[in-house]
Amino acid sequence: MLNTGDEIARIEIPEWVARDRAQLSVLHATLVDQCLKGFGYPAVLARADDRAVISLGDRGVLDTLVQQELARRGVVARPSAKLSRKQVRTV
Repeated sequence: MLNTGDEIARIEIPEWVARDRAQLSVLHATLVDQCLKGFGYPAVLARADDRAVISLGDRGVLDTLVQQELARRGVVARPSAKLSRKQVRTV
């Protein structure tokens, strides 16, 4: 857990980092530095989020490729209840 001042963040790390105090210290210092630069949110994540835009057309292509690969492997994929609910209009 990391207290950024405004929020509490859950940090997930590989076990090999958790077992190495030096690596863990570097990670912690980097996270704190990034939160300071990003006014409470890691600046590098904010930048990545800004840049990670998938167009509607690209999303359709990606969904098709994933569905084809799942079908090739014999996996039946259905939309989650959450996704189904998002696609239903409500008043």
